Amino acid sequence: MRDIKKILCLFILFPYLVVSQVSVSQFPKDLQLFKRDTISNTATVTISGQVEAASGFSSLVLETYENNVLLNSLHHLLYFNDNVADFEFSENITAGLISYQFILKSNTGVIIREASNVVAGDIYIMNGQSNAIRNSYANSPFPYQNNFIRTFLLDAQEWSSDPNPFIFGGIGYWFAQSIVDNQNIPVLLLNGGEGGKSISHFQRNEEHASDLETNYGRLLSRYNEAHFTSGDVRGIIWFQGEANAFTSIDNYVSAYNNLYEAWNEDYAPDYYYIFQVRYGCDIPETSEYRKHFQTPEAHRRLGLFANTRIISTNATTKGFDDCHYYGTNAYANLANRLYDIVAYDFYDSNNNSGIYSPNVENIRFTNSIKNQIKFDLIPESDTYFWQNGVENDFWIEDNNDIIVSNGSITGNTVTLNLSGSITALEPKLSYLGHNPNDSPFIINQNSIGMLSFKEIDISDSTLANDKFSIDDFSIYPNPVTDVVYISSKLLVNSTVVLYDITGKKVYKGEQSNKNLIKIDVSNISSGQYFVKILNQYTTSTKLLIIK
Repeated sequence: MRDIKKILCLFILFPYLVVSQVSVSQFPKDLQLFKRDTISNTATVTISGQVEAASGFSSLVLETYENNVLLNSLHHLLYFNDNVADFEFSENITAGLISYQFILKSNTGVIIREASNVVAGDIYIMNGQSNAIRNSYANSPFPYQNNFIRTFLLDAQEWSSDPNPFIFGGIGYWFAQSIVDNQNIPVLLLNGGEGGKSISHFQRNEEHASDLETNYGRLLSRYNEAHFTSGDVRGIIWFQGEANAFTSIDNYVSAYNNLYEAWNEDYAPDYYYIFQVRYGCDIPETSEYRKHFQTPEAHRRLGLFANTRIISTNATTKGFDDCHYYGTNAYANLANRLYDIVAYDFYDSNNNSGIYSPNVENIRFTNSIKNQIKFDLIPESDTYFWQNGVENDFWIEDNNDIIVSNGSITGNTVTLNLSGSITALEPKLSYLGHNPNDSPFIINQNSIGMLSFKEIDISDSTLANDKFSIDDFSIYPNPVTDVVYISSKLLVNSTVVLYDITGKKVYKGEQSNKNLIKIDVSNISSGQYFVKILNQYTTSTKLLIIK
């Protein structure tokens, strides 16, 4: 009887004993997301390791299943040297709403390793304060989940698609959901947000970037442990600033610049997306908040950083605490604002109408007695609306006796009529939006509120047509046969797109820090094309003829 038990024991333990003689160095994990190549729309999964001769295996087999259907079966003969044989498999998987399963087994049928629900997709990082991590259900779990929205848990060292044991954040989850629904691309979202923290809390330890005692180090470690490297992330999303409400503009921009340079080094994303904060979160309780609340203007100025988009939170409805957006659809609304820009940046959306947050330029007096102000909204091609009462949210700094009595919009030009004449030598105009509800604001056709601004000089110019424009960009040679050059001092942070006369996009390029772009058109059919330059502020189009 004892012998029978020993035999049974050996029979049960044998597969485990032989598997222990296989060392697997690379193999996917359950729910893992691999970065897709945007050209081929695929990702490469590598499986490798060593086998000891004592295992008795002569070959290995890798079975790949696509949505539970066998896709491929690869065989690898083992050649032993000093009783050890190396093996490596490479399998390409397509990015889409497709789940892959990998089973590595021996020629004798022993399963060595397996992983299921593996996908290929895009990577995004989000960070900031509580509005980066909250959702419409306060701290409760999402009432739904999507298998193709993933994250990586550092402490557990595992992948997950379940939003319950961690916080995605309402904006992040709905944003990822939009990519999955509209682009059929799985998304990895790493959210490192922490409520109530100032920008100093998110800085990198310059002596040890992966320092787990820091927010920066914990997020970077998650990224690295998920086997991503610099350049793999598509975009970094930043929603922070309430804790720095009264930090000076220069100090906030300086602190952000340190973070930006660290991000460029460790992540090298294609774009940065920054949400401009509104007042609230106890900020109005300070009697002179109008004078001291600097963060919105600091955020607006971050739009000057390369590859950076600023997203307004104006014209969204806050929740009961006048700080977050509980019980409203505002997190989903803000996620839509983010998605529309990302879709244009990354997913070949041709819609750039009304996706950018309205910004201001050319603030000026229109007459010598200085009782009327005009400014222009950009992008100038969008449609704008004045909501009654918004005039009460503008003010002239250090001129409490002069108010904006009424205003209007014609095209993209806003007119503010004052209750008297401004006599200050260097007058400045400010606007911090409206609190707490979604009106009144100046909005565009997609109901995105104008960006807040602080202490912008009011020019003495009375030239109503003195506009920020890129209409004077140069194209040469034109007509062209092979290489065309486009020159403008405003190409920085712009997108250059080439369309044929049917509206089909034949070229798209980004300019981050140069005033000249070179385009090879030798492989483009001859004919008439339109060159469009666009950024967060304006657009301009010119005709190009290719011979």
